[in-house]
Order: sequence, then structure tokens, then C-alpha cells
Amino acid sequence: MNIEMGYPSLDFTKDMFVFACFTGISYVDLYNLKHDNIQTQEDGSRMLIFKRHKTGVNSCVPLLPILQAILEKYRDSQFTGWGGKVFRLQTLTGMDKHLKQIAKAAKVDKRLSFHMGRHMNFYSQLKTSKLQEYLS
Repeated sequence: MNIEMGYPSLDFTKDMFVFACFTGISYVDLYNLKHDNIQTQEDGSRMLIFKRHKTGVNSCVPLLPILQAILEKYRDSQFTGWGGKVFRLQTLTGMDKHLKQIAKAAKVDKRLSFHMGRHMNFYSQLKTSKLQEYLS
């Protein structure tokens, strides 16, 4: 996560992959993510609240500090979306090509794809590990 690629578009792709890993969000849902989907709760916590494109199921994901930092990093940047969208993403194919370059630079021996980020969903794993802690 700390590797800097030296090219803004590669750094952006890396950050979007990290965002997907921590939220479980798919490419299409990230593409369609709007500022209205970022909501502050009564307790002051911030959440991503959106309906998943593929299933129509509502999703509510807490904005962990790393996610808030990514949102802040790209606020009012060349990667800011338009029409209320949070980000301006390139094509999925373009992102996958960038991830291949990023993996090589980071000495990752696996073929990365944006779709993999969707299935890493660190937040769910955090919830599960916390649940396992309570059950022990």
C-alpha cells in the first residue's frame, strides 16, 4: 500500500484497488459511487451507503481512516468525478493493466485484477475475526 509508482494514474489505480479491498466494492459500484453515498451517522461515524449494481442489495460500509484518506487525497484532483460522482475511473481493462505494472513494481508474484479487490474485503474479515473472538 505504501509503494509510490511515480505516475499519478498508477497511484490512483493502486489507491482504488486498496479502496476496493477495504470495502468489498465492485468496479461498477465504485464507478457509480456518488458523494450522496457518503453519509455521516448520528454518532459522527461516516459510512458508504449504496445499492449494489449487480444484486440490488443495500450495502453499508464504515469509512475506515485509510478510506477517508483516499477520499481526501482525490478531492478536487484530476481524478475527481463529475455529476456528483466521487471518482473518475478509467476502464476496468485499463485498471487491470495498471495493476499488472503495480504488482511487478511491488514484487507481487500474482496476477492482480480489480475484481480480486472486491473479494478481499478486509472489513468483512475484520468483523468475522471480531466475531470469532467473542465466540472463543
